Amino acid sequence: MGVVAARVTLGALVLLPFALRRGGLVALLRRRWRALAVVELAAPFLLIAFAERNLPTGTTGARPPATPWGPC
Repeated sequence: MGVVAARVTLGALVLLPFALRRGGLVALLRRRWRALAVVELAAPFLLIAFAERNLPTGTTGARPPATPWGPC
């Protein structure tokens, strides 16, 4: 999971200046930072970990190309 977290963090750091330049990001984060943290960060990682423990091996092997992160 460390590799995925590093890739997501790097992507966020690359896109952050563009989001700040457009404006509105600070106001959105002030109001809804908890909901954004749960929906955008915690939920996907927890669901992927849960699926890898409960799905058959063949299905789990087909998952990496289907995710936005690519092979983990």
